[in-house]
Formats: sequence, C-alpha cells, structure tokens
Amino acid sequence: NLLEQNGRVAITELVALFDTSHETVRKDLVYLEQKNVLKRIYGGAVRTEPFCDLQSLALRRTERVEQKIELCRYAAELIQEKDMIAIDEGSTSVELARIIAARFQMLTVLTHNLEVFRILSENSPFEVFLCGGKFVREENAFSGHFAGLIASQMHTQKAFLCPASVSARFGVTDYGEAFIPIQKGYVANTDKVIVLADSLKLETCSSYKICDMTPDITLVTDSRIDPDILQMYRETGIDIVCKQP
Repeated sequence: NLLEQNGRVAITELVALFDTSHETVRKDLVYLEQKNVLKRIYGGAVRTEPFCDLQSLALRRTERVEQKIELCRYAAELIQEKDMIAIDEGSTSVELARIIAARFQMLTVLTHNLEVFRILSENSPFEVFLCGGKFVREENAFSGHFAGLIASQMHTQKAFLCPASVSARFGVTDYGEAFIPIQKGYVANTDKVIVLADSLKLETCSSYKICDMTPDITLVTDSRIDPDILQMYRETGIDIVCKQP
C-alpha cells in the first residue's frame, strides 16, 4: 500500500513502522521482489516499472519543458564543434536542436525528425541529412524501410536517443514500432550512444526495445531524479549525467 501511494519506501521507514529488524525487512523485500510486487533499490524499494501509454506529440511538447531544456543543456556539453551526430525524434529532440543551433557553428547532423531538420537546416554552416521515408504526421517524423536504411549506413560520433522509457532492467524502450529500426540503426553505427530522458521516464517501460542500458551508454537526465534511483544506477555501473538533486 505504501508503494502504491508513494512510489517507493525506505527500509528505515519499514523498520520503524513494523517495529522489526533491518534483516527481517530485507528478507521480506527479497521475497516480494521474487513475486514481482516491487523492485529493490539502495536503501529500500520502488514499484515495479509502470508501463507507459502513448501520448500525443502535442501533449508531450507541453509537459516537463523545464526538465527537458535542463537535460538538453547537459547533453550539449557532450558535443564538440565539427562532430557528426544523430538525433532521434520526439519533443526532447526538438529542445536539443534549438540549443545546439544557438551554441555551435559547424556540425553534421543525421535525423528523421522534420522539426529537428528544419531548425538545424536554417543554420547554414550545419550539414544536415534527413532520413526520409514514410511520413508519420502524428510524430512529425519519417519511418519505414528507407529511413532505416539511411540510418544504418551512416556512421556518427554520437547518437542522441530520446525514448519514452528507461529501465536498468528492461533497457531503453519506446512506443513506436515504426521508428525502432531507425533508432537501432543509430545505435549500431555510432561511437557513443547518449540517452536523453527526463526523470519521470526513469524506471518505466514501453512496448518496443531499442537497446539494453549498458555501462557504455551515457544517460542524461534532470536534477529532479529520485536519489534512490540515482544511487541504484550508479551502483549498477550506468554512466549518468545530471545535476545532483
């Protein structure tokens, strides 16, 4: 019940509430994790990853804008002048495009997002490649075989993924089946994968897997990250960039 109300519980909280030992609480949490009721983290437990529903792009553009801008500023620090990068589709990718358009003079960018393409192509020193294919109006992005083919043939130094969900257990996941081959193409043909996800996307799960959350992937998030999730990620070796909460 506490997990349903608050999303997480601390071992010290349970020890005080039930007037029992740390070891008893720890054993109970292990048992409940085996029953898939919860997931243990450093110092306590969280709910098992909620499954994310698809929301419209128009709605996503209005949600958590401050957090997206914050994390995209951190992400821009990972880019160097004259880099060749790939940028995913979605509302976070548009914020990243706006920031790098104002900050850099010369980049080569590969994307399947029409708004990202528009923003960056207006910056004349940039060289921009658009993965064209079937146009998905609801997402303002291209999908399909031809877009995936381009993504799988062009090598980049850094690929910025903007997924719907990130989980230490289930990896990097997204809603749209049509975009997965493009995102996988970015991952397979880059020197460095960088995942951009605001803190509410962490420890959630969506329908389609892009890749595992391995230590060689960098996760960029905002300063509102749950401290227990931050600790858990660092203990599992995930490379995470954020301002300390």
